[in-house]
Amino acid sequence: MTGYFKEGGVYTPASQIWVKQQGVWLQINDGYVKDAGQYKSFHHFDSTPPDPPVITLQRIETNAGGRYIKVGARASGAGHDSNLKRIRILTTYNGKAPTTQFGGTYTSASDADWPDEPWSEWRYNGFGSGKSHSDSSVETYKQWTRNPNSETNLKEGRYYFSGWAEDFSGNWSAGNHTFIDMPKRSVDAANYIKKELRIRANGSGSWTGGQMVSGQLEQRYSSPSSRGFYFYGHDITNNIGSQGTPTIKSAQIYLYRGEDNGKPSANVYLFRHDEPSISGLVTQPARSEVTKIGTIAKGEGKWFDIPEAYWPNLEADDIKGFGLENKDPVKASGFPEDYSVIKSIGELPRSGEVNLVWTEKP
Repeated sequence: MTGYFKEGGVYTPASQIWVKQQGVWLQINDGYVKDAGQYKSFHHFDSTPPDPPVITLQRIETNAGGRYIKVGARASGAGHDSNLKRIRILTTYNGKAPTTQFGGTYTSASDADWPDEPWSEWRYNGFGSGKSHSDSSVETYKQWTRNPNSETNLKEGRYYFSGWAEDFSGNWSAGNHTFIDMPKRSVDAANYIKKELRIRANGSGSWTGGQMVSGQLEQRYSSPSSRGFYFYGHDITNNIGSQGTPTIKSAQIYLYRGEDNGKPSANVYLFRHDEPSISGLVTQPARSEVTKIGTIAKGEGKWFDIPEAYWPNLEADDIKGFGLENKDPVKASGFPEDYSVIKSIGELPRSGEVNLVWTEKP
C-alpha cells in the first residue's frame, strides 16, 4: 500500500508523511492502517543511510610518458542495491581530502565513457537522464584528470579522492577518504608501464564456530577458534596485468587493532586466499603461506609489508583476499600474544586496504 495526499483534486503518492502532535511536526517512518481487523503497512520511509562506497585508485603511466589516475567506484554490498541513487566522488580540496559531499571540488563535466552524468557522480537505477550504471556491486571506472590521452602528465604530489553514497530517500553515507601518490618521474625503461593500485576490501569477517561471521577479524586459538578474513572480489586480479606482463615492486596492507582483551602487543600472521566474496561461504577458505609480518599494539593502525613470497601469486592473479591466522605456523598451539581483534570495514572502511606498485611490459 502507498500513502497519498490530495492537492488540487489530484491524489499524489507521498514520499514523506508528517503528523502534528502538541504543536510539533513529527516525521512518520512507518504508517499502518487497520483493514478487516489487521494492521497493514501503507507507508515506509527509509532513514538508514547506505554504507560508504568502495573506491579503487590506480596510477597509470603510458609508454608515451603520460601519467593519470584510474578511479573505480562501487557500492560495498555483494549484490546490486536497488535503492542506491548515486555515488559521489570529490577530489583534492586545498591540498587535503574533501570533508563533505557538498564540497567545492565537484566536477560537473562528464567522462567520455559516461557522457550522461557528471564526472563526480556514478548514477544507478535510472536516476538522472540517459544511461546509468547497471550493477552497483560491479566496479566501474573513470579517469582523472578527465579524458586523458597518452601524453596527459599529472604532476608529482598526493591526490585525494573522497566518496559518499546516497539512496532514493535522500540519506547520505559517511565518507570514504583515500589518496594515491604521484611520485617523481619513473626511472623504468620506456617500454615499461608503471602502475599503482590502492584498493579497499569489499567484505571482512571471522571464521568461527564453523561459519563465516561478517564484521571484525578476531584471531583466537582457544575454543571456539577464530581467524580473520578480508575479501576483495576481482578488483586485484582485474587490474594487475591488464596491459602486459606484471612485476610487483611493492605491496602493503593496512590493519587497525581495537581495544581488545589481548596482550598490549599482538603478533600478526598473514595468509592469502582465493575467495572473492564473503557471501555464500559454507566452508572455510583455504589459507596459504601463513607468514608473521610483525606486531600490532592496541589502538594502533599501521601498514605492513605483504611478503615477497606472495608477489608471484599477485602477478599470476591467484589472490582475491588476505587473512590473519591465530597462531605461529611453526608452533603446535597458540599463545596469549597471538590474540587480537582487528577492526571491520564497517567500523573503519580502510581496514584491510591494500597498496600495490608494479610494472607491466606490453
